Amino acid sequence: MAVHSVTGLAVNKHGQGPKRTRPAAWLGAILALAVLLLPAGCGQTGGGAAKKEVPSSQGLKIMRGDQVVREFTLEELKKLPQATVEADGATLSGPTVKTVLGEAGITSCNEVLLVAPDGYTVTLTNDQLTDDLILALNEQGVKELVSPALPKQTRIRGPDTVKVQ
Repeated sequence: MAVHSVTGLAVNKHGQGPKRTRPAAWLGAILALAVLLLPAGCGQTGGGAAKKEVPSSQGLKIMRGDQVVREFTLEELKKLPQATVEADGATLSGPTVKTVLGEAGITSCNEVLLVAPDGYTVTLTNDQLTDDLILALNEQGVKELVSPALPKQTRIRGPDTVKVQ
């Protein structure tokens, strides 16, 4: 390689210098890559994948049609009779869905639709409202709809509304 007489940069036999890229283009590419990779690394500790924690609701609203029948605070839910179930190797406690509906004055229904704050819903038939179907509670609120008989993909985390139909 020769040296260009005016710029002092190395040039090839055709008189062309090294190709330069714009720093802004590299910076943009690096930022785009970082944005794509950032969610994959968030919330991880060590080498394992972290389980995304869904916020628990602080209470529960019971609706029939467009009408709110009853709203329960976390403290009211904790004062209801509590059932304990074993599911996925964990012992969880909370009121049964039947108990909560009964306290709201609902004695019969065809199905219930549980709704999480993010819009995720689970629909259960009246036959699925068993005595071991609970709204597991923790200090932050309603953690999860749980039953040993309920398939894991049918569970809902942090439900804040029950719509009765």
